This record gives sequence, C-alpha cells and structure tokens, in this order.
Amino acid sequence: MTAAVGFYADDFTGATDVLLQLRRCGLVGPLVLRVDPDLIARYAGAAVLGVAGTARSLPTADMAAEVTPALGALAALRPRVLQYKACSTVDSSPRSGVSAGRRRPARICSDRGSSLRSSRSPISAATRSSAPTSLPRAAPSTGSTGIRR
Repeated sequence: MTAAVGFYADDFTGATDVLLQLRRCGLVGPLVLRVDPDLIARYAGAAVLGVAGTARSLPTADMAAEVTPALGALAALRPRVLQYKACSTVDSSPRSGVSAGRRRPARICSDRGSSLRSSRSPISAATRSSAPTSLPRAAPSTGSTGIRR
C-alpha cells in the first residue's frame, strides 16, 4: 500500500502539528524521530508517515544533509503527497533555512478536512488522478488528539 502523505517536519513540534491536522482529516500514522531510510521503509504501509527532524536548529549550510535523505526515503515510498513542513513562524531562527523545503509546497487539507489540494506539479498530477480526493473526517467521539472527551 502506498502512503497518502509522507512528510518531513523541521522539528518535533511541527511534526506533531502535521499529525494532528491529518488526524482531523481521518488520516493516521507513525512519526519517526530520526532520518533513517530503513526505519522509514518499515512503515511503508501507513496512511501517513512523518519524520520529526532537526532542520530548524541547523545552520542553512547544513540543512540539505538533514532534509535531502529524509525526503528521498519518503519519496521512495511513493506517497500521493510529499510535504516539507517548515517552522510555522519562519522567524524563530536567526538565519532562516526555509528555502530547502520550498520546492513543492502543498495544502493537504482545508480547515474542515474535506479536500486534498496542491499548488504545483508533480503533486497536482496526483490530485488529478482518478483516485478520490475527498478525505474522511475524524470520528466525532474523539478530539484531534485521539483523546476521548
């Protein structure tokens, strides 16, 4: 099975934010805490697979060595959407390295969790396929964290 979403987040907080938003859309999966192609490959069948990286804390010159192997390992799993999640505030580092992840931005779900959209090719080609683009809503009995209310 091919993952619907594979993502690299530049820190742990960003990674958990992505997981929570995908959960709102009914998609769940593991989060790995290191860039390890073998570990990433172990979860190839998950609907979502995330890597909580360290790129946010790295100097810009060192980011490619962190981000490129992670995105390469995730891309090898052929997810429908491959995302680089950069710091939400972008200004939390004295020297921003955000450019490492700007190549293929994508909006994965709307605030209502109802659609799969993208902004650029090749992701847009995946959304134009015959596969349905509507994502299921999270079960109403749980919050976005999966904790019963």
